[in-house]
Amino acid sequence: MKIFKTLKGYEVYHRVKIIFLLTIFLLINIKAYSGAAAVLPDSLILLPRHSNALLVEKSSQHVFLYSNTGTEIKEIYKAPCSTGEAPGIKIKSGDKKTPEGVYFIKDRYEDKDLSPIYGKKAFPTDYPNFMDKNAGRSGSNIWLHGTNKVLKAMDSNGCIAMENDTIVKFSEYIAINRTPVIIVDTLTMADTEELSVQGSRIQQWLDNWKDSIVSGGYHDYLSFYDNTYLPEISWWKKWRNIRSETVKKNKNLGLYLGNKGIYRHNNIYVIVFDMGLKLLTKKIDFGIRKLFVVKRHNAYKIIGDEYLAPGSQKQGRTDSPLVAAAETLIKVADQGPDIRDVLKKWLKAWSDKDIEKYASYYSKNFHSDGLNKNQWVKRKKSLAERYDFISIAASNVQVKKYKKSIVVRFLQDYQSSGFSATGIKTLIFINEDKGWKIYQESWKRK
Repeated sequence: MKIFKTLKGYEVYHRVKIIFLLTIFLLINIKAYSGAAAVLPDSLILLPRHSNALLVEKSSQHVFLYSNTGTEIKEIYKAPCSTGEAPGIKIKSGDKKTPEGVYFIKDRYEDKDLSPIYGKKAFPTDYPNFMDKNAGRSGSNIWLHGTNKVLKAMDSNGCIAMENDTIVKFSEYIAINRTPVIIVDTLTMADTEELSVQGSRIQQWLDNWKDSIVSGGYHDYLSFYDNTYLPEISWWKKWRNIRSETVKKNKNLGLYLGNKGIYRHNNIYVIVFDMGLKLLTKKIDFGIRKLFVVKRHNAYKIIGDEYLAPGSQKQGRTDSPLVAAAETLIKVADQGPDIRDVLKKWLKAWSDKDIEKYASYYSKNFHSDGLNKNQWVKRKKSLAERYDFISIAASNVQVKKYKKSIVVRFLQDYQSSGFSATGIKTLIFINEDKGWKIYQESWKRK
């Protein structure tokens, strides 16, 4: 009986030991599995929300479509393609090679615009870009397009050809001047957390670059540029004067960057973003900017840039649109709020029976129907308290500007629980306290 108990205890011990070791093994593997880092192509450092990118891998003859869904970046499609019949990086026109780098779609052509060899759709890229030109690489007309032939590997003159069904499918994800086409020999992947850290550092650096424009000096701005590259700077003096004048008027010009994308090929970072200015409640967008950046001695430096004006495909090294946008914005801001916007808010205040807000749209020197501003507002407050609801709408709005006033005339449809009428309303606005205020008001039944 003692031997049996000993043997039984020995079996139990080993069973417990096996279960213990198996549990540890499973926990380690579960942790390893759950903690496995997600990976993405290392060229996609920052892809704007709800934007897409095309990656062409020459070695496998495939094109990949990645999309930022708003919650994650993931591969949407993978399809075969055909690149240049000659291997290597494109150097010159006619070498039948496909370039490598970060490019952008700059136009689109439909079936009716194309010869059959280009298939159902075609998208020209911006090759050669700034870096290509700087390196002496030539050639042009590097397109993504369909084909009316059977797709074969490395069978193009340098373009990226795809089957017609593929190019049609991909076309839904392509935005002019925004969708990057990143062409590499072989894709390499990176941990998404690592890419996120890189993206955060570059964005912080980009914010500092922006701040140097808004409030820094000439040398502060130039410190972001590499010694090998001198940017166009003739605009700085005029920009500095504009900044000084706005500060004297207790106004501050704000520069904002939107839809930022950060991409990489080898050691070159390509940063793309929308640029705009804001002053008080006014904003103006003035184009897309591309910065070509390298990291030297643990510091980012700009080695090239391109600017693309809104509605234009012409690129160039210039910052003068910043000055032009500032001059336009200041002129608009000095005129006060847009008169149609003021009218819309005035109508809403009265419909909401917000008497305090309603009164704020009237000049202190207002007079109509023998009433001054205080008497007028008092009468309107009495009506607002009397009626259960007020609804007022304007149509056929006509605006006529004079030297010191603006006359707004429109068809007014007035409905309330106690009175309804349609007629022509006339408002005379004057510029008072840097805003348009109603100086006189009249109404004529239609």
